[in-house]
Amino acid sequence: SGTYTIKPIYYTLKHFAKYVDKGYIRVAIANKNPKIALTAYKHPTQNKLTIVAIIRSADSIDYVLNFGEKIETSQVFQTVEGSYFKSVAGIDAHNSIKLPGRSISTIVIDFTIKPITQKINLEEGWNLVSTNVQLEDSSITSIFNGLNVQEIKTMDAFWKKGIDPSLNGFNTITQGDGYFVKMNAAGTLNIVGYPSTKTINASNIQSISSWQLIGYPYQTATPVSKFFNATNTSAIKNFNSFWIPNNTLGNLKNMEPGCGYFFKK
Repeated sequence: SGTYTIKPIYYTLKHFAKYVDKGYIRVAIANKNPKIALTAYKHPTQNKLTIVAIIRSADSIDYVLNFGEKIETSQVFQTVEGSYFKSVAGIDAHNSIKLPGRSISTIVIDFTIKPITQKINLEEGWNLVSTNVQLEDSSITSIFNGLNVQEIKTMDAFWKKGIDPSLNGFNTITQGDGYFVKMNAAGTLNIVGYPSTKTINASNIQSISSWQLIGYPYQTATPVSKFFNATNTSAIKNFNSFWIPNNTLGNLKNMEPGCGYFFKK
């Protein structure tokens, strides 16, 4: 009569077929949990991976995917009794995913790093800034194109508008470093690039008694105390606030994207 009934086996096959296509390569995937049956398939040309996870027991499992690469985006589709191939929350920030008991899950992972835009609001006068993106063209003239910038300084070198480039101490911006930027007029700096791979390690900062400039290479704010403590730092400050180890009076709590800081060992 032209009618048909979709049976559960259809969804079982869909978990393996929907995101595994011609050319995909089955690859090994580490699994120390005997309650989870895993298979994985790599995209032939893109940095993507499809994982199918089967839980036969009644207990749900929090499964952590231990990959060396950062997971940029993920999609998860799950089937349990009475609910078939439903889109659910993806992998969390800790690379963990909840797998229900007696379920099949298809996990589609994209490791491809996508460009991001960093936005920095610059006031007229001096600003203390840093960038957190990697750029193909890191020249000052390219980054600040369209903005009325007069001067950019580090603690020991400078760049000035309108002078011979050979007279400037530097002509490029280094991701994650701190800079003074003097604006003739306020403006917004929009930088498109890939997330910085630099990190903050207090032990790698030069051991000198004077103040140094440092930047912040990460994409989200982080407490100062995660990187610095009484054994590696005397003080950190910006134009408006300060942080001193074991001192409750300072109002600098977090390091923020786009900001630069004074650092003293």
